[in-house]
Amino acid sequence: MQAEADRHRGAVPEFVTEADGKGSVESFTVIYGRGGDVEHGVVMLRTPDHARALARVPAHDGATLAHLLNMDRTPVGSTGDIVSADDGVLEWRRL
Repeated sequence: MQAEADRHRGAVPEFVTEADGKGSVESFTVIYGRGGDVEHGVVMLRTPDHARALARVPAHDGATLAHLLNMDRTPVGSTGDIVSADDGVLEWRRL
């Protein structure tokens, strides 16, 4: 069974730590502190050249966090902007 699954698996995308432009959500999570407040979101993205990148969604970006947490529609596949924050960490912002 595993051999058959391996035959159907595509190439693993390159993981990049530097990116800009558009990025589409592959997966995500939201991190909460002990008091229940959002600390930040984390998204795994696909870049236009099909690489993978990990990006943060800062706690102050309420619109993007609301998009991630919307229970009526999945954010997977949605597109936003990849930017580099002042600390050098990639961030993702919903368009």
